[in-house]
Amino acid sequence: MALITISGYPSSGKSRRASQIKAHLETRLTDQNYNGPKLKVSVISDDTLGIGREAYGGECPSFSTGVDDTLG
Repeated sequence: MALITISGYPSSGKSRRASQIKAHLETRLTDQNYNGPKLKVSVISDDTLGIGREAYGGECPSFSTGVDDTLG
């Protein structure tokens, strides 16, 4: 069993990338030239597990640009 993990800030494209990877792997696994074992690709996320954002206990830190804008 292989495992791919994806992490990042909210709305940074994690779900989209996971869908793209899943589609790519499923295409390869159903290719007529594929001779390997029959495998299934699954995406497991907070949504599929029924975990709400409140489970993470607070606000996400804002994305840091590396610029200190407190210096007026």
